[in-house]
Amino acid sequence: MEEYRYLTRYTEHELRKLLPGYRKSKYNTEVLMEHIDRAIINEKKFCENIECLDNELGSNIGTLIEKLKK
Repeated sequence: MEEYRYLTRYTEHELRKLLPGYRKSKYNTEVLMEHIDRAIINEKKFCENIECLDNELGSNIGTLIEKLKK
């Protein structure tokens, strides 16, 4: 649980460095949307198999976003 809190704080800290004024409840969606395709490309470099994600680094959010974009 403590590691989760650390990672959450770290992630929010890094987002604030990249996106001045970022807050979890308020952020510039236009800036994020400009980079969504690059984010999906990067996400595909890691595991996307839902059954393997318990033991491997990865995500399958790119698959969901691609389906939503259609």
